[in-house]
Amino acid sequence: MEEESWNQAPYDIENPYIPLATSITKDLDSLSPLSSECCIYRVPKRLRYVSENAYTPKVVFIGPLHHGKEGLNGMEEQKKRYLQDFQVRTQVSLEDYIKRIKEKEARLRSRYAEPIKLSSDEFVTVILWTPRSSLRSC
Repeated sequence: MEEESWNQAPYDIENPYIPLATSITKDLDSLSPLSSECCIYRVPKRLRYVSENAYTPKVVFIGPLHHGKEGLNGMEEQKKRYLQDFQVRTQVSLEDYIKRIKEKEARLRSRYAEPIKLSSDEFVTVILWTPRSSLRSC
């Protein structure tokens, strides 16, 4: 019985871990909340420094994160050809695709961990250049 009471800390002694836990909790509470639908993240700079080539697009980009970066425009014409071919095969008008993307724009934007600083029309255009499988889900 005595051994049990020796292992139990008295209730009136302050827990020494509370100040650190409180400080960490404040840090955690200050984080910006991510959308529950968020699933697309930019690779953190620290990881990019480890292997810049592994994380930086060199030929083609997909989606808005690297849109407008120098040196990545070479495939844009090919993306347009793919979209044109996709339209012919599916017989869905460009206006219909634009409408579908506009209707789901807020949800699509919420998939990204960071705000996408493109106008609505720019965002829709970039999404139209993405692989066609993403348009099927719109």
